[in-house]
Amino acid sequence: MGDPIRLQQHQSYPWLGEKHLPIVIGDDLDAIMSALFMHDLLQWDVVGYYSGYNTLYIDPRYSLREVVFLDLDICYPNARSIGHHIVNDGTLGYSHAAICNSINPNLVRGVNLSNFRVKYPLATIHFLQWLFNSTVNYSNNMGYLIWMPDSAWINGQSHRFAANVESWITYFDLAFLNSTFSSIDTKNFETKMQLLYSQLASMGFTKQGQIESHHLKIRGNQCQFDPGQAGDIVNVNQLATYLSVQMNTANLLFPKTGNMKVYKGTRFGSLPPSSLVNFITQQPNLFSYAFDFAKHLNYTLLDV
Repeated sequence: MGDPIRLQQHQSYPWLGEKHLPIVIGDDLDAIMSALFMHDLLQWDVVGYYSGYNTLYIDPRYSLREVVFLDLDICYPNARSIGHHIVNDGTLGYSHAAICNSINPNLVRGVNLSNFRVKYPLATIHFLQWLFNSTVNYSNNMGYLIWMPDSAWINGQSHRFAANVESWITYFDLAFLNSTFSSIDTKNFETKMQLLYSQLASMGFTKQGQIESHHLKIRGNQCQFDPGQAGDIVNVNQLATYLSVQMNTANLLFPKTGNMKVYKGTRFGSLPPSSLVNFITQQPNLFSYAFDFAKHLNYTLLDV
């Protein structure tokens, strides 16, 4: 494994090396890429989705502690998850049931609510590349596509997030991102991204993000989808087939949800609690939460 921090993650969470694990994923491009990466590496298969932070679809053959929640931060007690949002206010112990099986770059680097401004600005797929020591040098379209999840390329352009993006690329020694970092804030790069976004739109993914690129004012497209819509899953599988060729990975079937068990929850927003430990204790149906801003907490209550 080389990197002692990486080695520590694998020692602390030995399930990281297990093959054929069932995964529940999020509902966007990062989740799709991350699922393809893990399926190719360890034959993990999609058995469910967590959509809109309020609806859980899961194959009834699996319990919540059997699956890995990928590209998700789940606080269901002892659930296994790999995500990248801020989930600690600085007071929650790493052995707490809400995060004891959570693998997260902010937890790795000790970033929490108290130093929110340096939170992880990349995507789960990039974290997985470090976690499994991937040294792939992408070519052709993939050299651009790898920057798309969570609009990492726009975050890394010349504005207030650029230094933080470069810091994390260096910290995790993400060689390919480092080698192309200097090109992302150019009109040529944006022109290529614009063409690729048009290609994604032709597959049915048209929803744009909020932040704009520096030169052409492009808004990122995260390929968000609704797992409850069969047509959306058709689009996801079309996109996955395209991405598997670009990523040089095995293809993966993203299943429809017709035979899955469905849990409906409610998402809330609030100011950060004075005590995260107490907040978690007082919410018996708390399923997920994240500090999306320094002064805001999103959380979902889901009766499972």
